[in-house]
Amino acid sequence: SGKTVSFDCATSNGTATAGADYTASSGTGVTIAAGSTTASLSIPITDDALDENDETITVTISNPSNATISGATGTVTITDDDAMPVVQFSAASQSVNENAGTVTVTASLSTASGRNVTVPFTVTGTASNPADHDLANGSITINAGSTTGTTTFNVVDDTLDEVDETVILTIGSPTNATKGATDVHTVTINDNDSVPSLSVGDLTVNENAGTASVTVTLSAASGKTVSFDWATSNGTATAGADYTASSGTGVTIAAGSTTASLSIPITDDALDEDDETITVTISNASNA
Repeated sequence: SGKTVSFDCATSNGTATAGADYTASSGTGVTIAAGSTTASLSIPITDDALDENDETITVTISNPSNATISGATGTVTITDDDAMPVVQFSAASQSVNENAGTVTVTASLSTASGRNVTVPFTVTGTASNPADHDLANGSITINAGSTTGTTTFNVVDDTLDEVDETVILTIGSPTNATKGATDVHTVTINDNDSVPSLSVGDLTVNENAGTASVTVTLSAASGKTVSFDWATSNGTATAGADYTASSGTGVTIAAGSTTASLSIPITDDALDEDDETITVTISNASNA
């Protein structure tokens, strides 16, 4: 133009935020000298350390003198230059008692992010769902601006004497972060139940029964296989004449069961005699 052109200008938030991402700027009576075609507007940009999406600033011009407005707004895109943070579990393991109620597992970022970080995980281990806990495959979310996120699950306080069990969480491919070295977290559930006891029940059988089936009983079901040895000995009955001496080693009661049966052959003789007794003794119990 052969005239000096002037106008006003101002910035406003697009997806960028004034103060955090840039410094709000404005001007009145900005000029383009006669014979020129451009003017330059300066907006200070904040170089933060957050990994974030590219963000925008809107620039608006108004109140032109010696010109008309054909495009009142322009967009400045701030391209992010920060590396994605590293995410991993805060610790490789933890131990809790079976009666803990709940367990919390924490994932941590190396630095806060401007984006939500999603940390998927899969669940394995020797503990089972729902018998021992209620944690299924899922994910942990770390919100923008935070450095930690958690998942919480319930532990079942059963009455079974059992070995300590594990719940193992393994991180998959995170969103908006890279996976760190501590990508597996093992929760050990320490059993808190007493070892059950074994007892041999008394039994009365007729001489012509053929076999005496003696029951060995656990005081409570166990989560472990219980084993024991056993043997007969004379009470008032005599081995060979009244019964066949019997014994066994490593007799088992399966996990979850409470009884085992022991068989003793009985001799049906022709003598009228007093009732007679056999003693059954158990020993060398394992897991009881």
